[in-house]
Amino acid sequence: MSRDNELKEHILAQVRETHDRYCEVMEGRLAEEPLEDVELYFGVVAKLVDKLDDRDKTLRGIAQEMLAESAGLIVNQLGGR
Repeated sequence: MSRDNELKEHILAQVRETHDRYCEVMEGRLAEEPLEDVELYFGVVAKLVDKLDDRDKTLRGIAQEMLAESAGLIVNQLGGR
């Protein structure tokens, strides 16, 4: 296996571990959050999953889209608190 393949496999293992941890952490937090915040979180996650499902889009492109789309939402949320 080449060095690049080994590095990629290592990073993919870290991604899987982080994803599993993220799911555990969010499961615990969501029950404690107010409905409004859970709805907001769901909207963002649902949009992200829809974008990830489109195999014609790159991860970089999806990240750029999500940042652009989320910028106004974030500013509104920070200003409203």
